[in-house]
Amino acid sequence: MEQTRQPLQQAFNVFAPPKQVAEPGVGGKVPAHAGERADDTLVRSARKAIQDDAAINEQPVRCNAADGVVTLSGTVAWFYQRAQCDLAVRYLRGVQRVVNNIEVVPVANASEIQQRMRHAQLEQARTRALL
Repeated sequence: MEQTRQPLQQAFNVFAPPKQVAEPGVGGKVPAHAGERADDTLVRSARKAIQDDAAINEQPVRCNAADGVVTLSGTVAWFYQRAQCDLAVRYLRGVQRVVNNIEVVPVANASEIQQRMRHAQLEQARTRALL
């Protein structure tokens, strides 16, 4: 099982553990910086991760990256979509931090909801009057 997992992990390199590199002059091993991955490659990976997620693929979300910090912006209809965008890119190789500036803009506004409630109340009153 472990032999099968290694090639898949290397091929996708999404959930790979951080590499260890020797730092000159220190003699010990330290985690490699996530900034090793080019920002444009990171942006492409983030966009693909968002597009591949069924919960958020139709939402207008923009991605930018600088030194391993991915910034998400745009609007979604539901809070879970905002959280899912964050999760979709957080564990990509090279991501140090995610700044989630996505706004949640509900599809229905308050006046529309009030109008639907009034209509439902009138229908209920008519139904009761006929009984």
